[in-house]
Amino acid sequence: MLNRYKRIGLLKISNEFEIALEFLKRNINEDSLLFTKLTVIESRFKNLERENLKGTINRNDFTLEYNQIINSSIFLLKDFQNEDELVPLDMFCRVTTLNGKKRDYALLYMDRLQVGRSKNSDIIIPDNNVSRKHCEIIIKPKNLKIIDNESNHGTLLNGIKINQSNFKLGDEIQIGSHKIEFLDPFKTFE
Repeated sequence: MLNRYKRIGLLKISNEFEIALEFLKRNINEDSLLFTKLTVIESRFKNLERENLKGTINRNDFTLEYNQIINSSIFLLKDFQNEDELVPLDMFCRVTTLNGKKRDYALLYMDRLQVGRSKNSDIIIPDNNVSRKHCEIIIKPKNLKIIDNESNHGTLLNGIKINQSNFKLGDEIQIGSHKIEFLDPFKTFE
């Protein structure tokens, strides 16, 4: 049987896996073959988790089934991303200050971000020219959208003031004296 640490590790993986499944469920059409595959993977994972917690599965069977589930999930994600030109699930956001200092934010499985000066924002920008709830970023599988929340100093997308607009990876968003870019980690070398 699995020792205590393996069980704790599985619970941590289980939580991350469930977050990934929820993201996919929200973004895959329920009538599609991908959704059916997702449902099967989710069911297999929950059964494995249940058997592991009960202690009714031996280590070799657990490892074999776990690896098969992970491989199925990887293929599902590749199918999902190859369906169209989609926003990468593992993209990140880079905020650059006026003096060139950079900070990266992991956005794995996030579908909405609040940007502003407020401590409750997902991306906090400590700048007096930034409103508490300056703008919102909506992340959909096929596009990124920015909505200015009627901020005092406005939001610029590639140098143009906007109220709301779709944008793509690599476009430059300026809020106060900060530059924000959404990037694909596999295409970023800095």
